[in-house]
Amino acid sequence: DLSLRAVSRAKINNLKPEDIEKFLKKHPNQYLSEFLPVYKEYTKVLQEKNLLDYDDLLIMAVELLKNHVSVRKYYQTHYKFIIEDEAQDSSKIQQELLGIISAKHGNFVRCGDINQAIMGTFTNADVKGFRDFISQNPIVEMTSSQRSAPEIFELANSLIDWSKTLPELKNAFFDIKADYDLNLMKS
Repeated sequence: DLSLRAVSRAKINNLKPEDIEKFLKKHPNQYLSEFLPVYKEYTKVLQEKNLLDYDDLLIMAVELLKNHVSVRKYYQTHYKFIIEDEAQDSSKIQQELLGIISAKHGNFVRCGDINQAIMGTFTNADVKGFRDFISQNPIVEMTSSQRSAPEIFELANSLIDWSKTLPELKNAFFDIKADYDLNLMKS
């Protein structure tokens, strides 16, 4: 649902309903005007019922690690390696949390396919953050897999080529293509 995703974005960006109200007084915006009552009610219900949602848990975990050295040191020492699967769907706050925990040893492995990002649907995935991580760190590419039929690989690869022909999609995909390796299936 678009409203819940917007609530998540507002919370992760530390925007309170009051902040949005102040903004709207100076900058009228239909979308924000329609969103504000939803956000107010959502926030009110959480407070009344003494509940936390997933974003609250992430935000509070990051705050805890940032503000309490002993807690941060404990987790940084306890977890020497961090492996994040489906990293293309990770949000900015998730990346920050894992980055803090992995900072001591620098052993942060992110597994993902930049061309499979589901941002724009139901998550607050930060594909730019994952792209930045890829460009700033050594990478190992997996160029073959047995998880899909050859036709799936052909279609996916052709979509990458097709996207380059449209100006608005020129940078939508990384130019990374996979092959279906039949030899791997024989083992």
